[in-house]
Amino acid sequence: MRYTILSFLFLSFFSNLFTQPINDDCSGIIDLGVAPICPFQDTFHNVNATPSTAFSDPIANLPSCFSGTVDRDVWFQFSVPIDVLDFTVTVTGVDGPNGSMIQPQIAVYRGDCLLDELVELNCTTSNAGSNVVTIDLAGLTPNLSYFLRINDW
Repeated sequence: MRYTILSFLFLSFFSNLFTQPINDDCSGIIDLGVAPICPFQDTFHNVNATPSTAFSDPIANLPSCFSGTVDRDVWFQFSVPIDVLDFTVTVTGVDGPNGSMIQPQIAVYRGDCLLDELVELNCTTSNAGSNVVTIDLAGLTPNLSYFLRINDW
């Protein structure tokens, strides 16, 4: 059985109304807890987010499927229960004062949230002009932390 783990709603304003989001880097990650239920209903943003340095090798800092550069990435963490190991993650841009996030991308990692300690498991990017992206994650390991790196291109 596959569950939809999270539906992220993102606003992308490209203005100076906000400071950097707390989850701008892996060190400030937002922990979503145990899937499949997002623990709170909220709309997240990547406004004023800066490029993360997850790897000492600059080439490794660009996830395998991301288009362009990683300019406004934000980080989330979750784990899975023992009885459900397959999930779908959906990121959806929602309309705001200056539009929504366009062309979201997701990279999924396992490991530790430290420099050079993450391993990319899966990656996807939306079609040009889209504000929705979905990624299927199969066979996840219970009680391990998984990391979502979300960016727009």
